Amino acid sequence: LLAVADTHSRLLGYRWHPGKCVVVKSSPDNPDASFRLYGQVLASVEVFNYLGLPFTCHGLDEKRLLNERVTKATGVMAILRSLGIHQYGMGLWAALRAYRTFVRPVLEYGLALFPWQHQHRTLMNKAQQGCVKMTLNQSSARRLPTIVPLVLADLPSMSLRSRILQLKFTTRAHALPVSTLLRNVLLSFVRNGALAAPWRLLTKRNYLWVEYAEILELPAADRPRHPLHHVIANHRHEELLQRRTRFSSVMRMRPRRLIDPVLYLPVSSRDRHRLVKWRMHWLP
Repeated sequence: LLAVADTHSRLLGYRWHPGKCVVVKSSPDNPDASFRLYGQVLASVEVFNYLGLPFTCHGLDEKRLLNERVTKATGVMAILRSLGIHQYGMGLWAALRAYRTFVRPVLEYGLALFPWQHQHRTLMNKAQQGCVKMTLNQSSARRLPTIVPLVLADLPSMSLRSRILQLKFTTRAHALPVSTLLRNVLLSFVRNGALAAPWRLLTKRNYLWVEYAEILELPAADRPRHPLHHVIANHRHEELLQRRTRFSSVMRMRPRRLIDPVLYLPVSSRDRHRLVKWRMHWLP
């Protein structure tokens, strides 16, 4: 393969950079033979980060990626908290909006590329709860319920969020033009009559994708105008109903999903605490 790359670059007049090329070892205990490009020995590594995603000889290192995302996101949220972005500083809504806009994308980067297991969802939900605790100016390790801020700011659980991201990724992949690499890979799966295991798990085991695929099979007159938005909104509403059933504090809040106005009404911090407690029916 390296010989082909060498020949191809010479024929077309370009050159690879050997210093930026590495060989991923198949095993740390069994060093691979040296590989050369343009006569230069390529470096060997156990893990290679490409666009912020860690890869080993077995592919994407899911465990390492999750740990890196959690560490980086909680670190960013801790910095924002130290700058006064919490409920006693700039206000609860500013802190939750900062988490939603800047921290959550860091937490979920690359997580739509592989199917989640139960321990993955537990880890990511715990990370989100820790970030929300910091918006309350509390330690992420403190035992403190976070369901009320999540519902007030209309934030889904990371379990549902992961399925939404995977749904958007798979629908986008199917809509790509045939000139793209990912679309060609999917078409090769179809031609061979079998899907690769990771892609099958991303689709067949994602109940959002299953529902979306069923909607696409309906006659055009019976489909929602925006099927993707329809599926996501339905499951977001179902999660709110589950939260209302499980938590009495959520049952006392608004019955529909929205960013509650008590977060951004122009009042003092002290009055906002009272408004939140009033919304939860803790005050008359």
